[in-house]
Amino acid sequence: MTHLNKKLHVFAVDDHSVILDGYNFMFENLEHNYNALKFIKAYDGESAYKAITGNQQTPFTIALVDYSIPAYPDQNLQSGLDVATLIRKVMPSCKIVMLTMHMIYLF
Repeated sequence: MTHLNKKLHVFAVDDHSVILDGYNFMFENLEHNYNALKFIKAYDGESAYKAITGNQQTPFTIALVDYSIPAYPDQNLQSGLDVATLIRKVMPSCKIVMLTMHMIYLF
């Protein structure tokens, strides 16, 4: 079975451009059954909001979301968790990977 018209639509949110460039490189070099890659980057809550609402007709296949990003108070996006929640609401079939450099301690 071929995927001649299937696109891998990746969305990545991180406030460090070098991280986004690394994700982009990783997806460009994966072997996959898709004929095209569309990779969209966002650097903060505002650019993430615009990317999500601007791509509702072509939902993301996968989203990589950093937990700690600059907020977008106008849309009540305080962190990557809020961005992931918005993605889930707008694009329910999108696979979401939440990323963080924070340590979590359980006592």
